[in-house]
Amino acid sequence: MRLKFLYLLLLFVLSSSLSSEASKYLIKSYDLQECKSISGSVWAMVQDTSGILYFGSDNGLTIFDGAKWAYVDGLQTPIRSLSIANNGQVFYGSVDDFGLIMKDEEKGIYLISLKTKMENPISFSDIWSINVCQNQIFFQSKDHVFIYENDQVREIPVDNSYHRAGVLSGQFVLNQQNTGLSVYDGQGFKLLPNASFFKDFIISAFIDLTDNECLIFTRRNGVFKYNWLNGNITSVFHKSTNTNEILKKANVYHAIKLPDGNLAVATLYSGTFIINHHGFIEKKLNRISGSIENTNYFLGISNNSNIWICTANGLSVFNINSPFLFWDYSSGLDGIVLSIEAFKEKLYVGTFNGLFIRVNEEKPGTSIQNKFSKLISSDIWDISKVSIDGNDLLYIASGQGLYYIKDELLFEETKGELVHKIIQSKINENILYVFYRDKIDIYKWDSKRFVFAYSIEKVLFNFRTAIEDESGFLWVGTRMNVVHRFNVDEIIKACLMNDRSILKTESWDHQIFDFDYFVADVFDFHGKPVVNANGIYEFSYEKNQFHKSNTFNNKGADLPKISAFVEDSYQNIWIGGSNILIRQPEGSYELHQMPFKHLKDLFSSFVFKPESNGKMWIGGNRGLYLFDNMAEKPSMQSEVLIRKLTLNDKFRIYPQPNADLPENLSKTIGKEIVQSHQKISIDFALPYFEDEKNTLYSYYLDGYQNEWSPWSIKSSVDFNNLKPGDYTFNVRAKNIFDEETPITSLSFLVPRPWYRQIVFFIVLGILFIILIYFLIQRISEIKMQKQLRIEEIIQIRLKEERFLNVISDIKTEPRKGEHENQNFQTNSDQFSVRDSEFLKKALKVIDDNMDNPGFDVKMFAGNMGMSQAKLYRKLNALVGMSITKFIRNTRLKKAAQLLWETDSSISEVAYKTGFNTPGYFTKCFSQEFGITPSDFLVSDRKNV
Repeated sequence: MRLKFLYLLLLFVLSSSLSSEASKYLIKSYDLQECKSISGSVWAMVQDTSGILYFGSDNGLTIFDGAKWAYVDGLQTPIRSLSIANNGQVFYGSVDDFGLIMKDEEKGIYLISLKTKMENPISFSDIWSINVCQNQIFFQSKDHVFIYENDQVREIPVDNSYHRAGVLSGQFVLNQQNTGLSVYDGQGFKLLPNASFFKDFIISAFIDLTDNECLIFTRRNGVFKYNWLNGNITSVFHKSTNTNEILKKANVYHAIKLPDGNLAVATLYSGTFIINHHGFIEKKLNRISGSIENTNYFLGISNNSNIWICTANGLSVFNINSPFLFWDYSSGLDGIVLSIEAFKEKLYVGTFNGLFIRVNEEKPGTSIQNKFSKLISSDIWDISKVSIDGNDLLYIASGQGLYYIKDELLFEETKGELVHKIIQSKINENILYVFYRDKIDIYKWDSKRFVFAYSIEKVLFNFRTAIEDESGFLWVGTRMNVVHRFNVDEIIKACLMNDRSILKTESWDHQIFDFDYFVADVFDFHGKPVVNANGIYEFSYEKNQFHKSNTFNNKGADLPKISAFVEDSYQNIWIGGSNILIRQPEGSYELHQMPFKHLKDLFSSFVFKPESNGKMWIGGNRGLYLFDNMAEKPSMQSEVLIRKLTLNDKFRIYPQPNADLPENLSKTIGKEIVQSHQKISIDFALPYFEDEKNTLYSYYLDGYQNEWSPWSIKSSVDFNNLKPGDYTFNVRAKNIFDEETPITSLSFLVPRPWYRQIVFFIVLGILFIILIYFLIQRISEIKMQKQLRIEEIIQIRLKEERFLNVISDIKTEPRKGEHENQNFQTNSDQFSVRDSEFLKKALKVIDDNMDNPGFDVKMFAGNMGMSQAKLYRKLNALVGMSITKFIRNTRLKKAAQLLWETDSSISEVAYKTGFNTPGYFTKCFSQEFGITPSDFLVSDRKNV
């Protein structure tokens, strides 16, 4: 096979450093559309003791609790500065205003201006900085410093103190134009030693170093170390010759000291720099590395690990303990990563689009750019280091053939066929195996390079993966649900001996193992084969067969899809995606996804390359990652905050962290719930800012529920129609690393309504007894009056024959032509028991519907549970009446009774007995009894 020299890899281009300068970082950005309560530039940030973040922007004050962004009403001007005192009090500074940010159970978060505390309020420009110094708060503008102490504000004029003041060793200092750096001595400002050096500089930040020394960051003149006792001024960053120059050109706007002792510097033109203890720029957080904007105004720290970068166009947040670096197309790396190899202090990465090598390019006056250059334009499936006889070579398997690199020179070994994998034999380093789709080529070492010796062909295995085990067997995984095993001892001997007679026999030991899965991948685990075929299988050499592994299958649980099987230096197994099998002390493995849950939208990984220092290279669809397993995991120091209780969509209460509700508010909650019986809505949040959208919450309301709710990203809950009683709302959270918070609780009382109180029932009982007493008295009086009235009526009717005949006819006599059974009301003995019960029921049905003018034959039959025809036959047989006449007759008898026994008027009696009009009632009454109702009453009155 012809050896072809391609091109020279120039050594001076390929630096040996593996610096991460131009890599991307996992930076989360919030643009102004996502944070709608923020607009324009973001000028300041601070985190309070409960974990809530405050941001000052051109739109005013915005808060973020990890679940929701919210705008705080009350200030229409931009907020340019924020600060927090040791007691947790937060202060704001804006244009022509400054004051306190307060929190209250009834008002929530609101602003209080301190201008009202001034004896003679004046107008002023932006409050550039707020500094807490002992018991005094200094609000600094361009021409004034305002001191807030003991609830009073006093003003000190200054000469153009633009831009920031600071606190050095517990004393307030600022730089005045044409004067220099001055310290406040309780009465005014006193010039510090040699401080006139800074009189023409714009100072962007002060950082204390020791009791006497500080770092002073200027806008355009670099960084200085200043001893404010003796006035000594020295340059900094001695080991890095260009850090100061870079900062000068970038225009420093703010700087802070990080918890790990490094410095973070925000600039107007170049983003934010992280500078280590030696003065070198360790990280650049700009648009290239993933930040939202290069114009940075302010840096804040939350949870001791997140840097919040306030920019001219939104916010970016970066965890300084993040274990990841990231390279994609912007660094020259193009395509899905298929293979990774470190070779001679250089990193080679194979993708679908080519072979790339990472190079460092440093130019005077610019930052280091750590990018990738392309060496081969082809799909690169495997990169393998080969060492033999003091020679180090790098073999590359590509879609266009086999390549190798030796002594910085790239050679093409074969051309045209797709090569999948390259393995140098562990048993015999003189042998190199090259795997194609359906064949295996064997190369042997000839003192200068590997040369082709033999090809195992006519084996249709549809290649996927391959290994050599500790016994020298070759194992090939396929896309055809089988794994092949080759014993090539005889072939290797023949190749090394150049015995062509043996080679021609094409004899080798070949065995096939079937699996119930369409893909069977074989991986190397400590020199032995393991197979992934919808689960992990281990091989038993004694039984010559595979069996389902009890070691890796996660204690009976189903494993996710496996695309790799790589052991790192901690003996953990990386199986692809965001999944790791973590080795347990007793030797078993448990499946974990940490710390990759927050990367689920960034990459799907299936290529892993461990380093001896614990780091892991990870390649996949999105590019290349470097994971540092020793990096400190973001800590979760916050607890869940119960942010708001909304009662019936209108009344709101804002509980304060670690404090019970005041008794009056607890009663108010219950009062509001009881009055409407609608709902109580509870909002909660975890101030933890690592992929906070996927923070999970679980809750239960003690007194209402018996168990915790399922984990959910929902950060609010509604409860409806709570019964009276004591309630405790409990909530907990779980971050993306499955760390669970302690339980946060809030208790409140839903009292019984006044009409369900014991006192109410006692009073109600007394009133009821009194009412019964008076009712009995009144009923007795009424009965007595009625008895007297009846006696009078009897006397009158005895004197008037016609009147008595009517009464007699009503009670006993049937009218002419009617059946004698009309007397059934008083002579029921002549009926059978069954007929008597029927008539009693009929009369009761009519009596129950006596005042219903709509009560007709149909309704009567329905209530009797009979058809109209059957009812007619029954009534006609018993009383000789039709249904209609029976109803009317009964109504009229009831009417005569009412006229006789009560003082009701004719109209009242007519309506009470179901007649629509008094006129129709009079007509029917006259027809039935031969006397009108009025004559009946007149006859009555004549004899009174």
